[in-house]
Amino acid sequence: MFTSGVGYYENSAAFAYRNSTEIGSSGGDGAPLFMTKKLMAEKAEGMASILEKVESDKNFAKEMVTLYRNTPDRAMFNLEEALSSPEGLSFIQDRTAQFNEDARKVSMRREELYSEMRAKNFNDAEIFKALLEFNNSLPAEYKQIAGIVKVDTKI
Repeated sequence: MFTSGVGYYENSAAFAYRNSTEIGSSGGDGAPLFMTKKLMAEKAEGMASILEKVESDKNFAKEMVTLYRNTPDRAMFNLEEALSSPEGLSFIQDRTAQFNEDARKVSMRREELYSEMRAKNFNDAEIFKALLEFNNSLPAEYKQIAGIVKVDTKI
């Protein structure tokens, strides 16, 4: 199972958390600078719409399962702040390398989950919901860096 050093990603200005409704504002509520409360809410709303369509359209469900099981997570952070930090480019390289290793483990677990459920004849909508639940269970700092929002899978 995926594990990460607590706070590993939060030790610099590049991963500063902000309390704002506009990109570039300052504050401190747990939303990364690049992922404001407003953007997080919009993303969660979009995911809820996707989940509804997955429930009603088998072809769309199949497409979404393929997308979610095959697309690795990528680290997102504010390059301007990262590059202006004392560590500069080395900070970005170090954090990206660590995140990519963690993302590889997460992707492997998603693939295992998919294979287990497919072997038990779960349909694509059920598999997609399980993948979202898995995403919901990831550590908060990982989700923040990857831009993963919590999705209520009970519709």
